[in-house]
Amino acid sequence: MVELKVNQVVRIRKGKNGVVMSFNDKPSLIVFDSYCAKLKDYDENLKHKKHAEYDIVGVYEGKEVENYQDVYRKKFDLSTLEEVYVEKA
Repeated sequence: MVELKVNQVVRIRKGKNGVVMSFNDKPSLIVFDSYCAKLKDYDENLKHKKHAEYDIVGVYEGKEVENYQDVYRKKFDLSTLEEVYVEKA
């Protein structure tokens, strides 16, 4: 089980990247370029409870990202970040 932390970068099965954001200093949302996902919609295995295309397949340390909006760009290179979790095929 991976516990998501604020400012981590995630990749979902759909291929989009998002950033874990907080409310009252607790991780609560994943913010993507055009929508948000609530962390309570995920189980302990990072699987979305309703839609498999939103399953989290990668988690990366985001402390080195200078501008969080860069994460949303298609050409953003996740290999430059420290890998926390990547789903095994």
